[in-house]
Amino acid sequence: MKTNDATWIAVREIVKRWKSRQKDIQSFAKTENSFEEWLNWEAFCACQAPGWTVTPKPPYPRSLKQADLMVDFGNEEIVWIEIGHVHDGTKGAKWLAKLNADRKKLSQADKKYRRVQLVLNICELPGKIKNWSAALTKLHKPSVQQRGFWRDRKKKISRVIAWKI
Repeated sequence: MKTNDATWIAVREIVKRWKSRQKDIQSFAKTENSFEEWLNWEAFCACQAPGWTVTPKPPYPRSLKQADLMVDFGNEEIVWIEIGHVHDGTKGAKWLAKLNADRKKLSQADKKYRRVQLVLNICELPGKIKNWSAALTKLHKPSVQQRGFWRDRKKKISRVIAWKI
């Protein structure tokens, strides 16, 4: 799997930004409320690199639906990004349905674009991170490229999973 293609470059920048904000993320997760919009804006900031154009909430071509981000690398490489998160307070069915809807939006987008779904799994309860990782993996076909990023091995929390669709 190429690690220097536009998709993984964007993902690495986003994860690097999130890692730098780990204390904030853990504080937000403890509230057991959604902070996805904050993650989206942090991702937007992470992709503010020279030569890149990042668009928040862009409409998918020929659709009324919106992605979380679109990053144009200026060399005809465009990456559509959907972002999600789960934590100890996340209720299974509701959020799995939301994450699955994000995956479907990406899979229906024009195949000429690169597409990736990023999910931050920030659980502290024993077994939750493993259970969510397994549930999220089931959303995607085995042929979809999956990569894990950023794992806090001491506390066994904070994992970002990315699926290239």
